[in-house]
Amino acid sequence: MIGPNADPEPADGTGEQVKLTLSMYRYQREWIEDRADERDMNLSEYMRTVVTAGERQLVAIESLADEDGRGEIEADIVERLPEDESEAIDPDELLEETLTPIRDTVYTILKTNSRIEYSPQHEGYYLE
Repeated sequence: MIGPNADPEPADGTGEQVKLTLSMYRYQREWIEDRADERDMNLSEYMRTVVTAGERQLVAIESLADEDGRGEIEADIVERLPEDESEAIDPDELLEETLTPIRDTVYTILKTNSRIEYSPQHEGYYLE
């Protein structure tokens, strides 16, 4: 399976271009063409990018589930809970411990994504 950060390009930079025929509804193609135009990409370039990004998302989603099929958050909660009833964790404390890493990730994204801007006037974030 391809890793979430893997690059599908051959390491030696060689590769043969081949045609791919894709069937879809006209409205879907028009929607895709609009997305490609918004990004100043041709249709082929956009589709290659979307496929690669989609594969990375699938790998990331798959990695969030453990062998029991639980999501990462559920697995984290179960891992934090003591087995001894006398050591039970307060729900607010458990919530804070679980949300802290997620909150940190959100703030990192808000600070590092060049398309996200903060509006002091409206006290919120928006896409530039």
